[in-house]
Amino acid sequence: MRFSSLGFHIEVDLCDAAAWVSLTVRDYGPGVPEAALERILEPFSRVDESRDSARGGIGLGLSIARRAVTLRGGKVTARNAGPGMRSGFYRTSLAEEAAAQSTAVRGAERCISGLTETIVTCNVRYMASRKQELVDATIAYLVEHGLADLSLRPLAAAAGTSARLLIYHFGSKERLLAEVLDTLQSRLRESFAEVSTAGEAGEAPLRTFWKWATSRRNFASLRLLYELQILAAQSPGSYGRYLQRNSRDWLELVRTALPPAERTDAMATLLVAVFDGLFLELVSTGDRRRTGDALDEFVRIVRRARGG
Repeated sequence: MRFSSLGFHIEVDLCDAAAWVSLTVRDYGPGVPEAALERILEPFSRVDESRDSARGGIGLGLSIARRAVTLRGGKVTARNAGPGMRSGFYRTSLAEEAAAQSTAVRGAERCISGLTETIVTCNVRYMASRKQELVDATIAYLVEHGLADLSLRPLAAAAGTSARLLIYHFGSKERLLAEVLDTLQSRLRESFAEVSTAGEAGEAPLRTFWKWATSRRNFASLRLLYELQILAAQSPGSYGRYLQRNSRDWLELVRTALPPAERTDAMATLLVAVFDGLFLELVSTGDRRRTGDALDEFVRIVRRARGG
Protein backbone atom coordinates (compact mmCIF):
# COMPACT_ATOMS: atom_id res chain seq x y z
CA MET A 1 0.00 0.00 0.00
CA ARG A 2 2.93 2.35 0.64
CA PHE A 3 3.88 2.35 -3.02
CA SER A 4 0.45 2.65 -4.63
CA SER A 5 -0.68 6.02 -5.84
CA LEU A 6 -3.67 7.61 -4.12
CA GLY A 7 -6.91 6.51 -5.78
CA PHE A 8 -5.64 3.15 -7.07
CA HIS A 9 -7.25 -0.09 -5.98
CA ILE A 10 -5.77 -2.64 -3.61
CA GLU A 11 -7.41 -5.95 -4.60
CA VAL A 12 -7.76 -8.79 -2.10
CA ASP A 13 -9.21 -12.04 -3.49
CA LEU A 14 -10.03 -15.05 -1.34
CA CYS A 15 -11.39 -18.08 -3.19
CA ASP A 16 -11.86 -21.82 -2.95
CA ALA A 17 -9.89 -23.83 -5.51
CA ALA A 18 -10.65 -27.51 -4.82
CA ALA A 19 -7.70 -28.70 -2.68
CA TRP A 20 -6.57 -25.14 -1.89
CA VAL A 21 -7.89 -21.83 -0.71
CA SER A 22 -5.91 -18.94 -2.14
CA LEU A 23 -5.61 -15.39 -0.85
CA THR A 24 -4.23 -13.00 -3.46
CA VAL A 25 -3.28 -9.35 -2.82
CA ARG A 26 -2.60 -7.02 -5.75
CA ASP A 27 -1.46 -3.42 -5.65
CA TYR A 28 -0.79 -0.99 -8.50
CA GLY A 29 2.56 0.39 -7.44
CA PRO A 30 5.79 0.47 -9.48
CA GLY A 31 6.43 -3.26 -9.09
CA VAL A 32 9.60 -5.14 -8.11
CA PRO A 33 12.59 -6.17 -10.27
CA GLU A 34 12.21 -9.81 -11.29
CA ALA A 35 15.52 -10.74 -9.68
CA ALA A 36 14.28 -9.46 -6.32
CA LEU A 37 10.93 -11.27 -6.20
CA GLU A 38 12.22 -14.20 -4.15
CA ARG A 39 14.51 -12.06 -2.01
CA ILE A 40 11.72 -9.76 -0.81
CA LEU A 41 10.24 -12.69 1.09
CA GLU A 42 13.36 -12.87 3.29
CA PRO A 43 13.65 -10.95 6.61
CA PHE A 44 14.97 -7.37 6.43
CA SER A 45 14.98 -7.43 2.64
CA ARG A 46 14.13 -4.18 0.80
CA VAL A 47 14.31 -3.55 -2.93
CA ASP A 48 15.47 0.07 -2.84
CA GLU A 49 16.98 1.34 0.42
CA SER A 50 16.46 5.01 -0.44
CA ARG A 51 12.87 4.52 -1.55
CA ASP A 52 11.96 2.24 1.38
CA SER A 53 13.61 4.36 4.06
CA ALA A 54 11.70 7.39 2.87
CA ARG A 55 8.38 5.59 3.26
CA GLY A 56 9.22 3.64 6.42
CA GLY A 57 9.39 -0.11 7.02
CA ILE A 58 12.27 -2.45 7.75
CA GLY A 59 11.45 -5.35 5.42
CA LEU A 60 9.73 -7.79 7.76
CA GLY A 61 6.10 -7.81 6.61
CA LEU A 62 6.29 -10.38 3.80
CA SER A 63 8.74 -12.62 5.67
CA ILE A 64 6.41 -12.75 8.67
CA ALA A 65 3.49 -13.56 6.40
CA ARG A 66 5.42 -16.34 4.66
CA ARG A 67 6.54 -17.83 7.97
CA ALA A 68 2.99 -17.86 9.35
CA VAL A 69 1.53 -19.49 6.23
CA THR A 70 4.38 -22.01 5.90
CA LEU A 71 3.88 -23.20 9.46
CA ARG A 72 0.29 -24.06 8.51
CA GLY A 73 1.27 -26.10 5.47
CA GLY A 74 0.90 -23.38 2.84
CA LYS A 75 3.18 -21.22 0.74
CA VAL A 76 3.60 -17.58 -0.25
CA THR A 77 4.74 -16.37 -3.66
CA ALA A 78 5.20 -12.96 -5.24
CA ARG A 79 5.15 -11.90 -8.88
CA ASN A 80 4.72 -8.80 -10.98
CA ALA A 81 1.35 -8.31 -12.66
CA GLY A 82 1.31 -5.43 -15.03
CA PRO A 83 1.88 -2.39 -13.09
CA GLY A 84 2.26 -3.35 -9.44
CA MET A 85 2.96 -6.60 -7.67
CA ARG A 86 0.73 -9.59 -6.89
CA SER A 87 1.35 -11.59 -3.71
CA GLY A 88 -0.26 -14.99 -3.30
CA PHE A 89 -0.92 -16.71 0.01
CA TYR A 90 -1.86 -20.37 -0.34
CA ARG A 91 -2.66 -23.06 2.22
CA THR A 92 -3.18 -26.75 1.59
CA SER A 93 -6.20 -28.67 2.87
CA LEU A 94 -8.50 -25.80 1.99
CA ALA A 95 -6.65 -23.09 3.94
CA GLU A 96 -8.88 -22.79 6.96
CA GLU A 97 -6.95 -19.89 8.40
CA ALA A 98 -7.69 -17.64 5.46
CA ALA A 99 -11.26 -18.81 5.04
CA ALA A 100 -12.15 -18.58 8.71
CA GLN A 101 -10.99 -15.00 9.05
CA SER A 102 -12.86 -13.70 6.01
CA THR A 103 -16.04 -11.85 6.93
CA ALA A 104 -16.25 -9.91 3.70
CA VAL A 105 -19.21 -9.87 1.32
CA ARG A 106 -18.62 -10.58 -2.37
CA GLY A 107 -18.08 -7.39 -4.30
CA ALA A 108 -18.02 -5.14 -1.22
CA GLU A 109 -16.15 -1.87 -1.77
CA ARG A 110 -15.24 0.89 0.65
CA CYS A 111 -13.10 4.01 0.43
CA ILE A 112 -10.54 4.99 3.05
CA SER A 113 -8.75 8.32 2.54
CA GLY A 114 -9.27 8.10 -1.18
CA LEU A 115 -8.12 4.47 -1.42
CA THR A 116 -10.71 1.98 -2.72
CA GLU A 117 -10.41 -1.56 -1.35
CA THR A 118 -12.21 -4.43 -3.05
CA ILE A 119 -12.65 -7.71 -1.14
CA VAL A 120 -13.90 -10.94 -2.70
CA THR A 121 -14.93 -13.64 -0.26
CA CYS A 122 -14.59 -17.38 -0.69
CA ASN A 123 -17.56 -19.62 -1.37
CA VAL A 124 -19.87 -19.89 1.66
CA ARG A 125 -20.51 -23.50 0.65
CA TYR A 126 -16.99 -24.40 1.75
CA MET A 127 -17.57 -23.05 5.25
CA ALA A 128 -20.75 -25.09 5.70
CA SER A 129 -19.18 -28.28 4.36
CA ARG A 130 -16.07 -27.75 6.47
CA LYS A 131 -18.17 -27.42 9.62
CA GLN A 132 -19.93 -30.68 8.80
CA GLU A 133 -16.55 -32.34 8.26
CA LEU A 134 -15.51 -31.15 11.74
CA VAL A 135 -18.72 -32.57 13.24
CA ASP A 136 -18.02 -35.94 11.62
CA ALA A 137 -14.36 -35.88 12.72
CA THR A 138 -15.36 -35.00 16.29
CA ILE A 139 -17.88 -37.85 16.43
CA ALA A 140 -15.17 -40.28 15.25
CA TYR A 141 -12.75 -38.92 17.86
CA LEU A 142 -15.26 -39.17 20.71
CA VAL A 143 -16.29 -42.69 19.73
CA GLU A 144 -12.65 -43.75 19.96
CA HIS A 145 -11.48 -41.69 22.96
CA GLY A 146 -14.63 -40.97 24.96
CA LEU A 147 -15.93 -37.81 26.60
CA ALA A 148 -14.12 -37.79 29.93
CA ASP A 149 -11.35 -35.18 30.19
CA LEU A 150 -12.02 -33.99 26.66
CA SER A 151 -9.50 -31.36 25.54
CA LEU A 152 -9.83 -29.29 22.38
CA ARG A 153 -6.16 -29.43 21.37
CA PRO A 154 -5.86 -33.21 20.78
CA LEU A 155 -9.36 -33.22 19.29
CA ALA A 156 -8.39 -30.44 16.87
CA ALA A 157 -5.17 -32.22 15.93
CA ALA A 158 -7.07 -35.41 15.14
CA ALA A 159 -9.58 -33.41 13.08
CA GLY A 160 -6.82 -31.70 11.10
CA THR A 161 -7.55 -28.21 12.42
CA SER A 162 -6.78 -26.02 15.44
CA ALA A 163 -8.57 -25.40 18.73
CA ARG A 164 -9.04 -21.77 17.71
CA LEU A 165 -10.85 -22.76 14.52
CA LEU A 166 -13.10 -25.18 16.39
CA ILE A 167 -14.15 -22.23 18.55
CA TYR A 168 -14.57 -20.12 15.40
CA HIS A 169 -16.95 -22.65 13.84
CA PHE A 170 -18.93 -23.58 16.97
CA GLY A 171 -18.53 -20.65 19.37
CA SER A 172 -17.44 -22.66 22.41
CA LYS A 173 -16.51 -26.15 23.55
CA GLU A 174 -19.99 -26.54 25.05
CA ARG A 175 -21.72 -25.63 21.79
CA LEU A 176 -19.42 -27.95 19.86
CA LEU A 177 -20.36 -30.85 22.14
CA ALA A 178 -24.04 -29.96 21.96
CA GLU A 179 -24.08 -29.97 18.15
CA VAL A 180 -21.94 -33.10 17.84
CA LEU A 181 -23.94 -35.13 20.37
CA ASP A 182 -27.24 -33.96 18.93
CA THR A 183 -26.07 -35.00 15.46
CA LEU A 184 -24.93 -38.40 16.72
CA GLN A 185 -28.18 -39.06 18.57
CA SER A 186 -30.31 -37.97 15.62
CA ARG A 187 -28.41 -40.29 13.28
CA LEU A 188 -28.80 -43.22 15.66
CA ARG A 189 -32.53 -42.63 16.10
CA GLU A 190 -33.02 -42.40 12.33
CA SER A 191 -31.02 -45.60 11.86
CA PHE A 192 -33.08 -47.52 14.41
CA ALA A 193 -36.35 -46.16 13.02
CA GLU A 194 -35.41 -47.68 9.66
CA VAL A 195 -34.47 -51.02 11.24
CA SER A 196 -37.62 -51.22 13.39
CA THR A 197 -39.88 -50.92 10.35
CA ALA A 198 -37.96 -53.65 8.51
CA GLY A 199 -37.50 -56.10 11.39
CA GLU A 200 -38.05 -59.82 11.08
CA ALA A 201 -41.67 -60.96 11.26
CA GLY A 202 -42.65 -62.00 14.78
CA GLU A 203 -39.44 -60.68 16.34
CA ALA A 204 -39.87 -58.78 19.61
CA PRO A 205 -39.06 -55.06 19.23
CA LEU A 206 -36.63 -55.31 22.15
CA ARG A 207 -34.70 -58.09 20.40
CA THR A 208 -34.62 -56.00 17.18
CA PHE A 209 -33.30 -53.06 19.18
CA TRP A 210 -30.64 -55.26 20.84
CA LYS A 211 -29.39 -56.67 17.55
CA TRP A 212 -29.17 -53.17 16.11
CA ALA A 213 -27.40 -51.68 19.15
CA THR A 214 -24.81 -54.46 19.51
CA SER A 215 -23.90 -54.55 15.82
CA ARG A 216 -20.38 -53.58 14.83
CA ARG A 217 -21.72 -50.43 13.16
CA ASN A 218 -23.57 -49.02 16.18
CA PHE A 219 -22.05 -50.45 19.35
CA ALA A 220 -19.27 -47.87 19.81
CA SER A 221 -21.65 -44.95 19.22
CA LEU A 222 -24.17 -46.30 21.73
CA ARG A 223 -21.37 -46.87 24.22
CA LEU A 224 -20.49 -43.17 23.92
CA LEU A 225 -24.06 -42.18 24.76
CA TYR A 226 -24.04 -44.41 27.84
CA GLU A 227 -20.80 -42.79 28.93
CA LEU A 228 -22.61 -39.48 28.57
CA GLN A 229 -25.40 -40.75 30.83
CA ILE A 230 -22.89 -41.75 33.51
CA LEU A 231 -21.11 -38.40 33.30
CA ALA A 232 -24.46 -36.59 33.51
CA ALA A 233 -25.29 -38.53 36.68
CA GLN A 234 -21.92 -37.61 38.19
CA SER A 235 -21.92 -34.00 37.03
CA PRO A 236 -25.42 -32.90 35.94
CA GLY A 237 -24.37 -29.26 35.71
CA SER A 238 -21.74 -30.05 33.08
CA TYR A 239 -23.34 -32.87 31.09
CA GLY A 240 -27.05 -32.98 31.93
CA ARG A 241 -27.95 -30.46 29.25
CA TYR A 242 -26.83 -32.84 26.50
CA LEU A 243 -29.40 -35.47 27.54
CA GLN A 244 -32.50 -33.32 28.06
CA ARG A 245 -34.01 -34.03 24.66
CA ASN A 246 -32.32 -37.36 24.06
CA SER A 247 -34.20 -39.35 26.74
CA ARG A 248 -37.60 -38.12 25.58
CA ASP A 249 -36.86 -38.89 21.95
CA TRP A 250 -35.68 -42.44 22.66
CA LEU A 251 -38.73 -43.13 24.83
CA GLU A 252 -41.03 -41.98 22.05
CA LEU A 253 -39.17 -44.11 19.51
CA VAL A 254 -39.52 -47.23 21.70
CA ARG A 255 -43.17 -46.43 22.46
CA THR A 256 -44.09 -46.27 18.77
CA ALA A 257 -42.42 -49.68 18.19
CA LEU A 258 -44.76 -51.33 20.73
CA PRO A 259 -48.14 -52.94 19.94
CA PRO A 260 -50.91 -50.29 20.10
CA ALA A 261 -52.38 -51.67 23.36
CA GLU A 262 -49.02 -51.31 25.12
CA ARG A 263 -47.91 -47.91 23.87
CA THR A 264 -47.63 -46.29 27.28
CA ASP A 265 -44.86 -44.29 28.89
CA ALA A 266 -44.65 -46.84 31.67
CA MET A 267 -44.05 -49.80 29.33
CA ALA A 268 -41.57 -47.82 27.21
CA THR A 269 -39.68 -46.76 30.33
CA LEU A 270 -39.57 -50.36 31.59
CA LEU A 271 -38.16 -51.66 28.29
CA VAL A 272 -35.58 -48.87 28.10
CA ALA A 273 -34.51 -49.57 31.70
CA VAL A 274 -34.04 -53.29 31.00
CA PHE A 275 -32.11 -52.50 27.85
CA ASP A 276 -29.95 -49.92 29.67
CA GLY A 277 -28.97 -52.40 32.37
CA LEU A 278 -28.08 -55.18 29.94
CA PHE A 279 -26.17 -52.85 27.62
CA LEU A 280 -24.10 -51.46 30.50
CA GLU A 281 -23.39 -55.04 31.59
CA LEU A 282 -22.21 -55.81 28.07
CA VAL A 283 -19.98 -52.72 28.00
CA SER A 284 -18.50 -53.65 31.40
CA THR A 285 -17.92 -57.37 30.80
CA GLY A 286 -17.94 -57.86 27.03
CA ASP A 287 -20.08 -60.97 27.53
CA ARG A 288 -22.42 -60.82 24.55
CA ARG A 289 -23.80 -64.32 24.93
CA ARG A 290 -24.86 -63.97 28.56
CA THR A 291 -26.41 -60.51 28.11
CA GLY A 292 -28.17 -61.62 24.92
CA ASP A 293 -29.58 -64.69 26.69
CA ALA A 294 -30.80 -62.47 29.55
CA LEU A 295 -32.61 -60.21 27.11
CA ASP A 296 -34.28 -63.21 25.46
CA GLU A 297 -35.39 -64.46 28.89
CA PHE A 298 -37.01 -61.08 29.61
CA VAL A 299 -38.85 -61.24 26.26
CA ARG A 300 -40.15 -64.71 27.16
CA ILE A 301 -41.36 -63.46 30.57
CA VAL A 302 -43.27 -60.63 28.89
CA ARG A 303 -44.84 -63.00 26.35
CA ARG A 304 -45.94 -65.41 29.09
CA ALA A 305 -47.50 -62.48 30.98
CA ARG A 306 -49.41 -61.61 27.82
CA GLY A 307 -50.58 -65.20 27.57
CA GLY A 308 -48.66 -65.73 24.35
